[in-house]
Amino acid sequence: MAGELDLPEDDDDIAVEASRIAPQWRERDERITDVSGIDAETIIAFNFERYEDESHQYGLVRESRQVTERRIGNVSESDLNRVLRELPRHEPLVQQCAHWVRAISGLHFFPDANHRTAIGSLRALLYLNEIPLPSEWPGRGIDRTVLKAKFVRNFVVSVQFDTLWKKDELYHVWHRHFRHLFLDVESNRSHTHSTERLGRALNAAREQR
Repeated sequence: MAGELDLPEDDDDIAVEASRIAPQWRERDERITDVSGIDAETIIAFNFERYEDESHQYGLVRESRQVTERRIGNVSESDLNRVLRELPRHEPLVQQCAHWVRAISGLHFFPDANHRTAIGSLRALLYLNEIPLPSEWPGRGIDRTVLKAKFVRNFVVSVQFDTLWKKDELYHVWHRHFRHLFLDVESNRSHTHSTERLGRALNAAREQR
């Protein structure tokens, strides 16, 4: 082009000036192509670890540890293996990460800690595919992203196996998060409510359902 192209400063979601791809990531074009290193039992074990982690409260089913442990152990391994088997292999890494967390947390396999299980198993997939973790893994604002995802999953979208890889609003919540984490693309906040206030609003909305 002969002259300069004037770009808007933002597009209501991302700052155009900050929309740059990290050169190292772009050159290597990393993707998750091998999922053979983990299976359904591994993902269930990730959730059991979250259940046994005393530093984070795990929501019990009917206030019973026995019932909760049985519910975790009874998660369908064939369904989890289907998610592994069908993970899109040819999409860019950021999209793969968004798909993975949407699928595991959206299908809500476990009584609790579905997001933590999704993030933990995703970290394992990245490691097994020799993809370096960003230094701020799982990313600044992860608690806020999880709250947004819970709002969307509870009140906007329903994740089903026949729409497992759909790029709906829940997917875009996670795509924005991982885009910032891997590509250093900053998203503009649509509001300034604190994470604590969002959490209280989510609990209040759930009680009214």
